[in-house]
Amino acid sequence: MSDVEHKGVARLLILMLLAAVGGRAAQAGAPPRDFLQLLAASDSTPEARRKAWEQLKAAGAPGKPVLDAIDAARARAWKRFAAFVASPAVAKPGADLAQAVKTNRAAVQDVVAGKSFSKAALDQAMAPITDALNKATAAVRAENGFAQTLGLIDEMEVYATEAGVRMSWSAALSDRLCTLAVVSHYLASPSGKQTLEDNKHAGDCIDSGELACISMLSAYRMLIGLEPLGIDLRLVIAARKHSEQMVEKDYFSHESPTAELKSFGNRARREYTSASGECIAIADGGPAAFNTWYCSQPHHQIMISKEPCVGVGGCGGRWTLMTGGSKGLFGPAAKMTQYVRDRYRAVKDPDRILRLARWCVKNHLVTQAEDELQRVLQIDPGNAEAAKALAALQAKKP
Repeated sequence: MSDVEHKGVARLLILMLLAAVGGRAAQAGAPPRDFLQLLAASDSTPEARRKAWEQLKAAGAPGKPVLDAIDAARARAWKRFAAFVASPAVAKPGADLAQAVKTNRAAVQDVVAGKSFSKAALDQAMAPITDALNKATAAVRAENGFAQTLGLIDEMEVYATEAGVRMSWSAALSDRLCTLAVVSHYLASPSGKQTLEDNKHAGDCIDSGELACISMLSAYRMLIGLEPLGIDLRLVIAARKHSEQMVEKDYFSHESPTAELKSFGNRARREYTSASGECIAIADGGPAAFNTWYCSQPHHQIMISKEPCVGVGGCGGRWTLMTGGSKGLFGPAAKMTQYVRDRYRAVKDPDRILRLARWCVKNHLVTQAEDELQRVLQIDPGNAEAAKALAALQAKKP
């Protein structure tokens, strides 16, 4: 099916959706139709879409039809980008990238594992691979319509962020995901592609800097012949809480001053998962944290370990990466995805954090409830409800 046909089908589906909800348009909370129509129209402009979006938000929270339409629009934008990556003009540079990885990955892994590790030695070993990757990404950027498609991706992801479909978006994340798409297309195994597909949902739940760091790690692992790691949201929140505590208590160490959080293993178990390794950094953003760990042999070896999953959490310039975990969610752990998403949404609003704590108690996430109640009291020391609830939880401890 051609791009024109895809656009026609997408537009027809949106118009059918509009027809289905049109009879209820006069009801309270029904979304204005203009934004949906503009999303489906091939001749609409970013300015017109933004104006309609602001009008829609002013009328109230966007409903499910709008959220679904935004999600579909962002998927279409990424599909257009994927068509550039798979185009005949990129096929030769892509094949050259695969050959460069096959030829040079052993040399890179030898440097990482050897006694003569240094950034200079690593850069030299990586040079043929990096050069091939640059040529492949340059070929994608040279495709007709690339700039417009990239702009459309950014626009749709910003709408998704403002609508609460994803946590945040940034230019740095956009760049990392575009590079990851190129690397994945030409290097990922079937299981690797599935891991990256699964990571998309988890990636919507976390901060853009954290996802940018994980995306860099996924691309790098494939560039040296390894599988990407799955995102374990329980590791993400364990890592984020450690970064938060390092900021709060003004320290920088793998060892927490809080007894039950002393080791990264303790911190992972509190979030219903496990960890085998941890990296920490003081850095201005997730990509900078990755670059710090990349240049350190012990941290580098943790990032290319054979563990199945990874989590990255940042706060106030402190960054933590944890490897280990698992992809299975059972018992209380099955609720952790919602806990992570709601925790990010609560930000530092004590009322929202208190509601999250109540939800945690109701869903038997007692440790998480205790953590959130303590957060409320850090922000609002006089909060009587949080103090009473925390005392009740602690009284029940063995």
